[in-house]
Amino acid sequence: MESLTKALRSKEGRTHLFVMFLGILIACAGGYLFRTSTVLCDIVVIVGSVVSMAGAEQFCRLIVRFQSDIPGES
Repeated sequence: MESLTKALRSKEGRTHLFVMFLGILIACAGGYLFRTSTVLCDIVVIVGSVVSMAGAEQFCRLIVRFQSDIPGES
């Protein structure tokens, strides 16, 4: 749990959370704005989802890195 709080408080962690939020925002707003064009809507939603997943992956890697730095936490 300590590694999660360290990740949330770090600048790098907040950046990854912002990227996740931005990806979700792109997927939602793009899906709404391009709802009349099926192909364009799908592309924008997929791009937003990939951006969000990349941010989530990096945030999880940061948590794992902090776990390895803290003795006794697994």
